[in-house]
Amino acid sequence: MLSENDACVRLQSDAIVRGLADTPAFECGTYKPGAAGFGDRKIDCIGFHYNDIEAVRFLRSHRHLAPNALIACFGADIYSYESYTQLHELADLYVVPTELHRSVLAAQLEAPVYALPEPVDPLAIAPDFDWNFPLKRTRRLGWFGYPESFYKGMLSLMPVIQRHLEAGTVDDFALLTDQKRFPNDWNLKLKPFSRETFITDLRAFDYVVVSHFPLDLHVNSLIKSANKAVTALVAGTIPIATDTPSYRELFASLGLERFLVTSPRDLDRVLGGLDPDSDSALIRRSGALDAIKHRLSDTNTARAFVDILAACRDSAAQGSHRAVGARKTSVSYAQFSTERVKLAPRLARAIGNRLPWLAAKRAAE
Repeated sequence: MLSENDACVRLQSDAIVRGLADTPAFECGTYKPGAAGFGDRKIDCIGFHYNDIEAVRFLRSHRHLAPNALIACFGADIYSYESYTQLHELADLYVVPTELHRSVLAAQLEAPVYALPEPVDPLAIAPDFDWNFPLKRTRRLGWFGYPESFYKGMLSLMPVIQRHLEAGTVDDFALLTDQKRFPNDWNLKLKPFSRETFITDLRAFDYVVVSHFPLDLHVNSLIKSANKAVTALVAGTIPIATDTPSYRELFASLGLERFLVTSPRDLDRVLGGLDPDSDSALIRRSGALDAIKHRLSDTNTARAFVDILAACRDSAAQGSHRAVGARKTSVSYAQFSTERVKLAPRLARAIGNRLPWLAAKRAAE
């Protein structure tokens, strides 16, 4: 069962709802599992997360109440194709955060798969943040994330970090994570993760290391989005990132390739050359925060999702993939156009221990 604390919920389905909440054409509400269904509202789209067992069960039993609705499945990690193919009779389309993720998933699925970039994590935005990157004076280094992510992506980098701590080229190093689930084999300094204190704790770092190195030899690390680097930048912290697909795309677009590392040896080079003054000034000059603010807003995410729905319906109408309700015919992936299609869909989504809906009042033709 997923909750609002789940990062995928915050950055996928909740982001769409946040982005459309202030739009006059849309209204929001929530269904509880076990409720009567969708009531008398005409729903154009229902969304759910692929690993939300409760939501899947609810939708399978209530699907008939919204026979013409598109069903969108939000994807995350791919531990097995079966976790997605078993939703074949339910999902009309799949939505994932990156293009590489899309291509890996689309290789196995009949329904079309679309890439929808994740917006800024709301946990990263401090109430007093003015979208100006702060100037740095010290070299406090950190890492944040799930405990399992540390062991999947950071172990080869730890000897380098330890050497720089001993040499004094890094002032401090700490992890912001779930202490109860972190074995701490390295005897590292830990800070407990809390939604209430996350942004304050993250801002205590000058630099953070974010790694998508697939040290577990699994594709999930490589297909992940750049949201941790985005979170670091918005929090006013300088990200040092692995030169892996999502981070490469983000850093190249912002002119921040200087902070990409290809190996432990490369990290050694970057840590040995840290200059807080010039590094933070570089980020300020790059306009990175303005670019992130405009590109990765909830509003833009929601609008892009509406475009995806329109493109999916257009593709079905043209016969390029299965029509809604015809769930066992062969299909092919249809790339959607970036042109805006006039559409004000009624949306619903199924996540966590609830089934929220988002309905839109049909725009005047």
